[in-house]
Amino acid sequence: MALDSGGRVSIASSASPHGQGHDTTFAQIAADQLGIGFDQIALRFGDSDQVPSGVGTFGSRSTAVAGSAIVLALDQMVRQGRALTAHLLGVSAEDVVFGRGRFSARERAVEWAELARHAQEAERLPGGVEVGLAAAARFDSELVFSSGAYAATVEIDPSTGKLTVRRVVAVDDAGTIINPLLAHGQIVGGAVQGLGECLIEEVVYDKQGQLRTATFVDYGLLSAEGVPEIVIGEVATPSPRNPLGAKGVGEGGAIGTLPAVANAVADALGGLHLDPPYQAEKLWRALTEPPIPAPVDAGRPVS
Repeated sequence: MALDSGGRVSIASSASPHGQGHDTTFAQIAADQLGIGFDQIALRFGDSDQVPSGVGTFGSRSTAVAGSAIVLALDQMVRQGRALTAHLLGVSAEDVVFGRGRFSARERAVEWAELARHAQEAERLPGGVEVGLAAAARFDSELVFSSGAYAATVEIDPSTGKLTVRRVVAVDDAGTIINPLLAHGQIVGGAVQGLGECLIEEVVYDKQGQLRTATFVDYGLLSAEGVPEIVIGEVATPSPRNPLGAKGVGEGGAIGTLPAVANAVADALGGLHLDPPYQAEKLWRALTEPPIPAPVDAGRPVS
């Protein structure tokens, strides 16, 4: 992370995104902490010549881990900015107050753009201040888990066995949420993935062990037509394990939706358990054919 001569902050992260919106989330974190606009922040991902080494993006850890590393580096940059401001104004660093993108002391103020110009002159910098106000940080913590509760309403046509999911309600506790729109998008995407798993997706082999669902002609994927109403709620309990108080939310929808639908199907069938996916023929047979009795344990007497 560094402040260039034009006052723009460059942030290089090893958490490479693949659709989660890292650039938006990380820019929000920096903009809030530094008191600057989004147009003054540049994000760098993926290029090993520009970004630090890392272990990648997985396990809903990007905001909690990579976002927290950005927070620590931003703290360093603010401390350097306070020291440089104190040097420029001839006051002690303890007298400098930072807020809304400005460093103030004794009714005088210095903004990031002015500091950026002075920060390029190595011979004029006080001790502990990097040229360009450069900062770097790594962050690690114990595992951070989100939690939630999911419920579903389903309807089964007894004449055909066709299953219709009427509604999914998803309530997640992801701690501090930086961008609600992105968080909701991940929940909805995960919920649709979970619906696909329990409604139509299935890997099928024939008796010779040949895969019969090797292409999308045979392997079904859920379309927009099959997506029910998804109601989203949230509870925010900040995590104590990182400075943002964040928890991952990427897997919530995929984990919670399938058992919610499975429980609703079991309830509709009077408590009968069936393995997904819930094709119409499977449900129709469950409704029309008598259940097969459980095998009797030969080692126990039957009363």
